[in-house]
Amino acid sequence: MNPPGNILTNLRRELKKHSDPAYSRGSVNFFKEPIKLYGVRANLLKKITDRYWGEIKNLTKTQKLKIIEQLFQSNYNEEFSIGADWLYRLKNQLVKNDFPLLERWLKNHITNWAMCDDYCTHPLGFLIYRYPELIQQTKIWAKAKNRWLKRAAAVVHIHPTKQGSPFKKDILPNKNGYLKTVFQIANLLRGDADDLVQKGYGWMLKEAANLFPKEIFGYVLKNKAKMSRTALRYAIEKLPISWKNKAMK
Repeated sequence: MNPPGNILTNLRRELKKHSDPAYSRGSVNFFKEPIKLYGVRANLLKKITDRYWGEIKNLTKTQKLKIIEQLFQSNYNEEFSIGADWLYRLKNQLVKNDFPLLERWLKNHITNWAMCDDYCTHPLGFLIYRYPELIQQTKIWAKAKNRWLKRAAAVVHIHPTKQGSPFKKDILPNKNGYLKTVFQIANLLRGDADDLVQKGYGWMLKEAANLFPKEIFGYVLKNKAKMSRTALRYAIEKLPISWKNKAMK
């Protein structure tokens, strides 16, 4: 087994080897803010992620978290993606005491929407719903100045609606509790002028509509005059056509 330092050196060497400048230039167009990319295509990145997981899977949890932090610190999208993937593979080892670390990473190392969404719909969302008392913290993020914290406040609540989420079985019989949180977050973010924040809470409502369409439709009808057009379109995307038309009037 390679020492942790060698693993990162070899990983970065391989990412550079597979960089595609044309792909990188095309990817930049999906972002308004500056981003750092190697330009590694998704299928190759997945293979690299899986292969190097084999290099670290027998390390201690502490060693793995240190390597993941170093990947996050680089600010390269591909390195962040690998770190978030590995962190999610550690999800069953994450405990409540790990939350301050994951929150610090959210505050310090998220610099674009792709990082935010990957991190929040996977490891961070998992940890928050594993320990529901942490949900309250997302309402604090919704009042932050940092746009990624505000987007995260919504996007973490997508995790329990995902196919295969272990928490779906918890929110289905407890829909009032789940929807209360979703609507509180939407209310806190509703007046935000940032389009990425608007898209974030709109996306949260859209995914909640997969499970609770009538309740989301009711929220939209009641609040559409206060919602941006962007958030409204996201929120109703999966609703029946007749409901969409009524919401858009």
